[in-house]
Amino acid sequence: MNTHKIFKIIALALGFISAVFFALIFVMDISEGKNEGLVGAYIAVSYVAMFIAFVSVIYYIFKNLSSLSPEGRKKLLKYAGAAIIIFILSLVFANGDEVKLKDGGIISSTESRFIGAGLNMFYFLAIASVGVLVWSSISKSKK
Repeated sequence: MNTHKIFKIIALALGFISAVFFALIFVMDISEGKNEGLVGAYIAVSYVAMFIAFVSVIYYIFKNLSSLSPEGRKKLLKYAGAAIIIFILSLVFANGDEVKLKDGGIISSTESRFIGAGLNMFYFLAIASVGVLVWSSISKSKK
């Protein structure tokens, strides 16, 4: 049995378990602290699903890396380098001020800088993806 079938069976089993838990939300009364253990079960299933997804992604990344041609590896390194450059630029332009929360907590300047960098990177990639979509639609309309 190949790994794709194994991951598919595990995904189907987790999907079934999640569907059962989802149905239990509507059947059981969770108000006033009743059935709090059910939340722990939801969290456990989500952790297992996230772990399986992470392992399968890492497995297929390394499996496909070994079958890449030298040109493909070169292209992969260029794209990875571009992503790192985008992250560094986002980090440079991020604001690193301490933020006081309403509940009295404080977000440190480092945490604030990383949050800002993540937002900057998201904005840049969103603008770039819209630009690529517009460019491809313009080039297709010219043909």
